Amino acid sequence: METKALQKLQHVIGRTDWDHDRALSINPNIDYHFCNETLRDPFYEGQWSYESCQKHRIFASSCVYPVKGFHYLLEAFVEVLKYYPDATLAVPGDDIVRLDTLMKRIREDSYHRYLRKFIEKHGLQDKVFFLGRLSPEGMKEQDLLANVFAMPSTIENSPNSLGEAMLLGTPCVASDVGGITNMMTHGTEGYVYQSTAPYMLAHYIKKVFAMEDRAQALGTAAAEHARVTHDARKNLEDLIAIYEMISR
Repeated sequence: METKALQKLQHVIGRTDWDHDRALSINPNIDYHFCNETLRDPFYEGQWSYESCQKHRIFASSCVYPVKGFHYLLEAFVEVLKYYPDATLAVPGDDIVRLDTLMKRIREDSYHRYLRKFIEKHGLQDKVFFLGRLSPEGMKEQDLLANVFAMPSTIENSPNSLGEAMLLGTPCVASDVGGITNMMTHGTEGYVYQSTAPYMLAHYIKKVFAMEDRAQALGTAAAEHARVTHDARKNLEDLIAIYEMISR
């Protein structure tokens, strides 16, 4: 459906090398317009600090379906626990482990069943926390509480959850998919790893933990980059200019 839609379009707005290549490879005749995204208001204020975060806490944005890669994060988490046995993992969403009602058991899908069995097999029931539905303010609170934000997705373009964590200066580890490298520079603003290599995800999470307060430098650099990428005034001006040009 997306391919058919792109084949019929004259104009596309994008923001990464990945979406530029994908759009033009499907329809080389489109006019591509660059415009970055503006994120939710609460994330433009606040600053992560090592002193106030919960040490060795990992926060991820989703475990809803497989492309978000939470199964890879669980594999990495098992490795992290070998070195940091006090580590915890938190994610928004309903508790998929404690199926305490008949309706929950009936509605359990195959992916969540896989995650639940993995958690049970490795004894992670008291290490993985499901936070329910979170408001923007709730997501911000979790970003600031975490020692590291992990994004283990198998496909993305420019994920808002990563941009929000970067704006706050939370140290980030993200899979090298889609337009991630346009958002975050490996080694200076965070860490990027091969998406199908959970052992490398574990490696960089452990590296951030070992940095302790020195991880603040990663977050500061990430926040500076994110403030440019997600500059609300600049993005609005760019978007208006694009529509003015298209409407001529």
